[in-house]
Amino acid sequence: MGVLSLSRNNMNLLMWSHYTENYKGFVLGLDDTNEFFYQKCPSGISTMPQDVRYTSQRSQVKIKPRDLDYYRKTLCEKPIDWAYEEEVRIFKFFTNKSKSFGKDEWGLPVFLVNFPPELVKEIYIGFNMSAKNLEQILTIPNISQHDIGWYKIKSSKIKYDIHAEPYNGPQNLNQLLSYT
Repeated sequence: MGVLSLSRNNMNLLMWSHYTENYKGFVLGLDDTNEFFYQKCPSGISTMPQDVRYTSQRSQVKIKPRDLDYYRKTLCEKPIDWAYEEEVRIFKFFTNKSKSFGKDEWGLPVFLVNFPPELVKEIYIGFNMSAKNLEQILTIPNISQHDIGWYKIKSSKIKYDIHAEPYNGPQNLNQLLSYT
């Protein structure tokens, strides 16, 4: 089974600090109405996004493999301390292990999933991103062939806060990097 973990909040200081290596990375804004999120796995279970539930108590569940409620309670529950993530998870069951990309540190198969380019509707560039990393983003196939909103993350000078400012696209790499 594969898990795609997403967040509903693209302007969270902790998320940017932890998951983009202190603003050196980027965040993709995805179209949550795209059919990519609402497919059926070969097992018949929908890949519909599931909200993570934050709680101080562990759920008591009876083991019922292939029961969606079982997966929600065991795989969509986290301690309340993580609530700032506003996490949403998508699960996909893989039946053909020969299509795996390799194995993880526990020897389990790793699967990568292609997603349609139109799924990406926004790209947020961290204020510490290197020119090399930005160039790599710009070379992703189809990245400039559909309408994407480009944003540069900026840090507030008076508050502990970040915000995104629109950028007119990646026509000039140096201009985007100097736009701080």
